[in-house]
Amino acid sequence: MDSLSDSNPALRASPLRARPRGEPSVLIVEDDPAVARAIHRVLANEPWQFRSVRSCAEARVLIATLPYFDVAVIDIHLKDGSGIEVGQELLAAGAMGEAVIFSADLGTDSEDARALGTFVHKTEGPERLRDAVRSAMERVR
Repeated sequence: MDSLSDSNPALRASPLRARPRGEPSVLIVEDDPAVARAIHRVLANEPWQFRSVRSCAEARVLIATLPYFDVAVIDIHLKDGSGIEVGQELLAAGAMGEAVIFSADLGTDSEDARALGTFVHKTEGPERLRDAVRSAMERVR
């Protein structure tokens, strides 16, 4: 599959997006609605804006609209593709500051995920996820 920047000449020609000065923002890329709600509940007390998508396709549409997210919480295995590829596309498009990969996968994909940012296994608990997202937010803001 081509990356978004390969298929969209406007993104390929565009410089990286400037980080907005507004409220910090978090993108949640998770195909399980219950897990997405749980992530939002864990982070709900933070002063951040949230946006959730459930698939690679939805993430790619969102990337094409040129938003910027300080942090993206991304599951590795989505029903229509790889969350790792979505994370790579977010970075390449300048649409994300840093990733927190939140997955149950401990296989070889988890090594690729660590290359994108912080890896949090889903069994590590809500405090670990919240701490990882807070730390990522501090690094990019």
